[in-house]
Amino acid sequence: MFKHNYHAHSDLSRHSTHSLEDSIKKAIEHKFETFSISEHGQLEGPFGTRRIINDEEEQHFINEMNKLKEKYKDQIRILTSFEMEIMHTKTGQDQVEFAANKLHVDGIDFLIIGHHNYRSGAHVFKGQPKDMEEAKDYINVLEAAIKTGKFLYIAHPDGFMAGFKGEINEMSAYMCEAVVDLGVKYNIPLGINFNGICEKRDYPNNHFWKLAAKKGAKAIYELDSHDDGPFSKEVFDKAEKLVKESGVELIEKLNI
Repeated sequence: MFKHNYHAHSDLSRHSTHSLEDSIKKAIEHKFETFSISEHGQLEGPFGTRRIINDEEEQHFINEMNKLKEKYKDQIRILTSFEMEIMHTKTGQDQVEFAANKLHVDGIDFLIIGHHNYRSGAHVFKGQPKDMEEAKDYINVLEAAIKTGKFLYIAHPDGFMAGFKGEINEMSAYMCEAVVDLGVKYNIPLGINFNGICEKRDYPNNHFWKLAAKKGAKAIYELDSHDDGPFSKEVFDKAEKLVKESGVELIEKLNI
């Protein structure tokens, strides 16, 4: 198993079976040296999806993580982070600046980009852009977020391939290349997502990661754990196979 994980969830986001402390105990059991819980940070304006924490939950999350940092400080390095939406899941409006400013919340160590929705409202894991214009819009919003310099890496950067059911066509090929190009241009790592492997989704995607290797993008492992599944050796072995076959450069840890 790898030693530094920057993406995991708890039952605070209502789609994980682990409590915050359960997640940390699991990380210690698997001998992680660094482990971050990265809950879905709140949205600006209307609440959005049930998985995104609200104001009250945000402060509770930070307070509880601070307690866990102290309790387990001699066993593991714990970090507190947000996986931030850069487009509002309910209104379809850009919220890049709002998301980036969450880095300044007291108790938050870093942010990662979780770009789950197209402007028309389709979820990238379940649907596709309505046309090439919307696909390009998705990429433009992603670049705007990266340019803030406030995000450490892109979570499940090829997650949109689930909406395409793994099919490489003109639109999905464009999106793969555009995301990889952003990774290279801004030297921002791209996450190889263990939860996608565990759930047998169409990401991580072989075409995407071979392209990433060819263009010189950097990858980092991320559990994105919602239960015990992504911790398994079977999932890790599949990720290792992907890295070996694609040839993508894998970095061990982030500078945080």
